[in-house]
Amino acid sequence: MSGLLPVGQVGGEWLRVLLVVLSVRGAGAATYLGDCSQQGLNCTVLSGDCLDSSWFKYSSWTPSFPKDLLVTLIKRRNQTGFSVPVLSISWKLATDASIKYLQGIEISVKTLSTGEERCIQYRFNDPITSQMNPKKEKWAFSLERFEVDPVESYTVSACSLPRANINQDNDCPSLPYNVPGMCTRFLHLHAKSFCTLAHTFASSAR
Repeated sequence: MSGLLPVGQVGGEWLRVLLVVLSVRGAGAATYLGDCSQQGLNCTVLSGDCLDSSWFKYSSWTPSFPKDLLVTLIKRRNQTGFSVPVLSISWKLATDASIKYLQGIEISVKTLSTGEERCIQYRFNDPITSQMNPKKEKWAFSLERFEVDPVESYTVSACSLPRANINQDNDCPSLPYNVPGMCTRFLHLHAKSFCTLAHTFASSAR
């Protein structure tokens, strides 16, 4: 599947140590990944360096954090045609008045063994004018672009944009996720080509 973010592509926590330097130089440019629009909402998918520009300035009003964050494991085909494990991440927007200040959501996936962090933003191109969508339901979103490794642990976070100011409430609920072993029943059923390739590499290394 085009648009997957493989492990090792984007920088991590060390970027936050350079806030002062980057605030002078400017944050890295985002890459356009596609469209996330739905009825009543114009939305763009972007990948970046996990350092949103709202880190650098004070916001008079900031939105509530995302709700109902859920993470599961699915399969997708990468650019080489192999089935690989991918995180399926879903969330909803809070139904309160702060939604009118919401500019987007940033989803980050941090690899615990290395500290590497990858981020994708859902950017809202127009202000949201209603707490509920046209179907009178919570605004709901999903993302299936983060490729992951077997037997690896991750932290998945969903952050409101603009980010909360220093000493404000946490704007990033997070969930731990442990990917099962290389050829568990799930991967045999849903990513058989991945298991076959992994077995080939393991055999050749003996």
